[in-house]
Amino acid sequence: RAKDPPLPPPPRHSSLSLDQFCQRYTSEDNRSFEDILEQTNEKVRERRDALYKRVLSLQGPKPSSSKSAGTTLVAVAEGVEGMRGERGG
Repeated sequence: RAKDPPLPPPPRHSSLSLDQFCQRYTSEDNRSFEDILEQTNEKVRERRDALYKRVLSLQGPKPSSSKSAGTTLVAVAEGVEGMRGERGG
């Protein structure tokens, strides 16, 4: 089996100090990460809102007993499990 050719050396940015390099490239990474994080958070908010509306629709009129909180928690737990199945994870 033939060996892979050696990789070329990484590019050198000799004109940049370490602080300048980190400032330039880290800020780009942070912006990308913030964009991805915001998109993910928006999806979580949408799923949470849909789940909350579903729980309210299943719950119907609010009973006066203290057992309603337990019913809501069970419905939320079942809804979360259903969401996990939709994601495939």
